[in-house]
Amino acid sequence: MRRGSRVRWRTLGLGLALCALLAPLLDCGPPRTTRSGDAPAAPAPPPLRRVILANPSSGAGAPFFVAQDVGTFARHGLDVEVLPLNGLKSLEAVTARRAEYGILSSRTVVDVDLAGGELVMLAGITPTVAFAIYGAPSVGAVADLRGKAIGVSYAGSGADFAVRQALRRYGMEPERDYRLAFTGSSAKSLAALEQGKIQAAVLAPPTTANARKAGMREVLDVAGLGIDYVIGALTSTRGFVAAEPDTNRRFLKGMLEGIHYAKTNPTATKQIMARYLETVDDDVLEESYVSFVERLLPRLPLVSLRSVELVLDELAGPGQRPASPETFVDNSPLAELEASGFVRKLWGE
Repeated sequence: MRRGSRVRWRTLGLGLALCALLAPLLDCGPPRTTRSGDAPAAPAPPPLRRVILANPSSGAGAPFFVAQDVGTFARHGLDVEVLPLNGLKSLEAVTARRAEYGILSSRTVVDVDLAGGELVMLAGITPTVAFAIYGAPSVGAVADLRGKAIGVSYAGSGADFAVRQALRRYGMEPERDYRLAFTGSSAKSLAALEQGKIQAAVLAPPTTANARKAGMREVLDVAGLGIDYVIGALTSTRGFVAAEPDTNRRFLKGMLEGIHYAKTNPTATKQIMARYLETVDDDVLEESYVSFVERLLPRLPLVSLRSVELVLDELAGPGQRPASPETFVDNSPLAELEASGFVRKLWGE
């Protein structure tokens, strides 16, 4: 072998040795092979956007309970916490920006906004007054309510509005024909009724089931009157909706899927409701499901503008409305989802 050839082979050998030593750093070794089933590691998904829903502890929260439990919200990139708060605490949480959403009555939203607030109703989860008037065993008919004290949660609440509207159909007005007693909650109204402090109470499911067990009598099914009034409106602030329209859209998609699941899977839905409502009482769960899901929950819960007109007329009188109904409602996000075919596809239509 010629001398030049030996030099070339020595140089090549030295180069291969150096490459072997430095391969981890320089990646100059032979091409790497991958097994046929290997694939590049997928990037980690973005963290879920945490959202809080302030919800009175009732069956009105059913579509949100199931959407979180079965993973609907997670599929839309959200981690939703449902806080079981009474009406006033739900209102405080939303207005103080401690919660992105709350379930409030249309009367509450109107009152707050007329006082300078920025609440907006996005969906009518419970589009009529889901109440009944229960009385002591001695109160058997609507006429027996004359001169009696009737318990409602608080002034301006859905229960307050419901009893005024319902008894007006029977020619009865508060203070003139009956007295309202503000108790703080539906459960406290029932307790006052049992203790004899009041003679009747405006109750919502599932407290109605407990009232019957306590020997109270249903005097009037207010929900059956079909009063156009949104007792349970999904509510947020205009600031949040404007700042995070995509989060809001994803939340509404999760809600719509939750509505579909709740209405088509009653047994599983009642099991989920049992955890959120913290009860194993079958009567209470059945009453809550039938009232809030089967009977009242719409497939597409647009907020009725007529229901807001009714509230404004109650406050100021017909023809003297202080603002237009549209001031308090934003149906556009839900309307856009409907126009996109999202709802029709969900229901297989």
